[in-house]
Order: sequence, then C-alpha cells, then structure tokens
Amino acid sequence: MHLLILKVNHLGDNVVFLPVVQTLRRLYPHWRLTVVTAPQVAALYQADVVEDDLLLTRPDRFNTAWQRPWELASWAVRLKVRRFDAALVSYDQGSVAHWLAKFTGAPARVGAAGLKIRLRDTLTAEVALAPGWSMAQWNWETARALVARLDPANRWPAEPPAPNLDHLADGLRPAPSRIVIHAGSK
Repeated sequence: MHLLILKVNHLGDNVVFLPVVQTLRRLYPHWRLTVVTAPQVAALYQADVVEDDLLLTRPDRFNTAWQRPWELASWAVRLKVRRFDAALVSYDQGSVAHWLAKFTGAPARVGAAGLKIRLRDTLTAEVALAPGWSMAQWNWETARALVARLDPANRWPAEPPAPNLDHLADGLRPAPSRIVIHAGSK
C-alpha cells in the first residue's frame, strides 16, 4: 500500500496532524507513506517517513501553484509516477492539493467535506466536521474513513493520541520550563 498524505501548512497544524501519521506507521509498518509538507515542519515526520518520501514545498508556493501551470504540472508528474493506492487530504488543504490527489489516479482519496474547493469530485469520500470536534479529531476521523476503505480489519483507535515528539529531543537536556504552541502558529 502506497499512501499519499497532503499536509502543506504551518507548524501548529502539523503538530495536531502528526498523530495520524504516527498511528499509520505504527499500525501499518509495511505501508509506504509519502508526505507532502512544508520544509520548516519536515523534522516532525522524519521518524515515520523515509527521506525520499518526504516531499517539501513552501505553503504559499504550493497553494498558488495553479497560477504557475509549469509548477503545477511538475508536481502532477512528480506525484503520478509514484503510483499511489490512496490519498489522504487534510481538512485545511486547498484546491491544488485536491486536484493533485485526483490526478495521481489513486483509487481511494479521502478528505474533509464542506470546504470551498474550486474543483468537484476530487475525493472518493468526504468526512464532515461534526459538532464538538476539534481539528485534531477531524484529522483523526478523516484518517479513520480512509483506513476503513483500505483495511477490512480497521484497527484504527477511537481517540487520537498526543503527538510523540521524542525524536525531536534526541541529544537535548530536559528544561524545567514549558513551551506552548498555538495550533495556528506559523
């Protein structure tokens, strides 16, 4: 199974999304995960995604690639040759991510419902935001919907765990203070 994950945005949103990737890696170690994300957050995914499958782009360039057809075409070719079995499009991804997911030809493409996406029919399944869900829960339920299509055993946990950031602390000494990062921080 080769899964494309589109999560091109900033630090806080990726920290909140990280448990999805970590759980996919833990439950499906034999799956190949390719993550398209921003360079400044690449370290978050390095413990779970091999370097060749971590595709980096600036969010502003990626999200406006439709204005530069040669860049959009380059991304399309770069992704299509990887022959994905499925694509997971995070709730906060725009039209470029949706179009690229469809263009890959992946038979299963799951993402968030109710977004203002210029293109229609890019996903094979959409997950609507339920009352009371946090963004972390919406990410989690979207991944659950994808896993339900790909794995008949569907061992996806009911609740998302906290992100494991231990791989970022290698060689660092614990400090007595705390750092708080707002989920929308850049």
